[in-house]
Amino acid sequence: MKRFINSLLVLALAIALILYYFSSIKERTLKTYIETSNVIGNDRIFLEKEIKIKFSEFDSLYKCCQDPSTGCRYPLKPPYDGALLIKQQSDSLVMKIQDVKSIIFYAVDKKSPSIRVSDTMLKNVVNKNDYSVSALILLGNSGKDTVGKAFIVKRMLTRYCKFLRTFFFKIPDTMEIMRELNTQSKLSTLNEEIPWETYTFKNNPMILSVIHLSELQTNIRRNELNYATSAYQKAIENKEYFEHCCHIKFANDGGFWVIPNDTSKHYDWF
Repeated sequence: MKRFINSLLVLALAIALILYYFSSIKERTLKTYIETSNVIGNDRIFLEKEIKIKFSEFDSLYKCCQDPSTGCRYPLKPPYDGALLIKQQSDSLVMKIQDVKSIIFYAVDKKSPSIRVSDTMLKNVVNKNDYSVSALILLGNSGKDTVGKAFIVKRMLTRYCKFLRTFFFKIPDTMEIMRELNTQSKLSTLNEEIPWETYTFKNNPMILSVIHLSELQTNIRRNELNYATSAYQKAIENKEYFEHCCHIKFANDGGFWVIPNDTSKHYDWF
């Protein structure tokens, strides 16, 4: 009897050690996921700041070109309007994806949605390892014929990429980044077609699905910045024209200043 009890104690200890081991792995994995999410979020914040700077520069140049006192007739409107269109499309898509993340954040902890969440709130989510609720939101319920949010995101990404491909600027780097937004199906080892939403989100814990959504947002912002920068650089290729005909001089390290025909009017450095 004593030997039997000792065997049970050894078995219980072994089970406890195994549970502790896997619990430790689970905690380390969660920590890694949170760190990854923070890196992606910080990257997007940096890109958004760079976008703001670039559009401020682009906007200032456009206004100078429209000012009669500069005498500028350079057709800056097409690339400027194009960059604005890209920005509007990107802003809308990023916000819609953020709304999907907000729904997931609240749903996995069984809370009622109140405000659009920020990525920093991920650390406050209790059920980061949830599979069922986040999967239902993203993939829907085939039995009840409900459409998952991932399918809607895919549809929006497809429209966004189609819009970029048909735009008038053909920028190689932009097309390269668009590959990161690819939503085409893949073939399995059995040669069966697997939809994008399935291989991206199925069998994932909530936190990993959120990371995938955040990566999409960051790639959209990277695409937006790349496009705005390339459009701006392409627009000012003929710097001699700007200097001699528009009285706009560009600095080597960025920015420009204006010497208008009306010398009584002063322009600050842009």
